[in-house]
Amino acid sequence: MELYIQVKDSIIVDAKLKPFGSRVAIAISSIVTEMVDGKRIEEALKISNKAMAKGSGGLSPVNRNCSVLAEQALKSAIEDYLNDSKSKGGGEKRRASSCAV
Repeated sequence: MELYIQVKDSIIVDAKLKPFGSRVAIAISSIVTEMVDGKRIEEALKISNKAMAKGSGGLSPVNRNCSVLAEQALKSAIEDYLNDSKSKGGGEKRRASSCAV
């Protein structure tokens, strides 16, 4: 998965997640982008894969890895943004990738 976020004044104003794989991965991608839009960075960091799975109506054990990957991509994108914003002033789109299992 590849997650792109745009942050303005510590608020995620745009999020796009590019999934690779199954329909479940695509559905989770949609859910996570809806969950983070308009959230402060601190709030978005608290979103867990369990919350993503719950937002989908529940996932089977076989498909749970999709929500885990989405959570990892979200946290990586935020971490990347925070690290880069210290040196560049922030506000730019950031990308994070997670490997498929």
